[in-house]
Amino acid sequence: MKKILFVIAMGLLMLTMLSAKEMKDYTEIVIDPNPMDNFTNITVSFSSPVEVQISIETGSGKVIKTLYSGMIKNYLRIGWDRIGDDGSYTPSGEYYLVVRYNQRFTSIKKTMILR
Repeated sequence: MKKILFVIAMGLLMLTMLSAKEMKDYTEIVIDPNPMDNFTNITVSFSSPVEVQISIETGSGKVIKTLYSGMIKNYLRIGWDRIGDDGSYTPSGEYYLVVRYNQRFTSIKKTMILR
């Protein structure tokens, strides 16, 4: 019984260490200005190259705008003018910048659109 518990504990420790290694790739997400009126700049930076998908979504997970999908070497700056994927102007309210990376991790940052 002790041997089984030891093996399970070691497995969990190894998974934690692997996750921590991959998480250290993440550095920073900046939305400026936040809250925004008509335009905002989004900066995403990592310490090493990663595959990412960046989108603006509602609280229920509906994708308003896909901003970027592909590889980031270390740094990416994107402007967003409130135009959604369907070509419509995004109304004021609360939205989320969602950054999915390394096919396993998701970072979310809230943004507000005024007026």
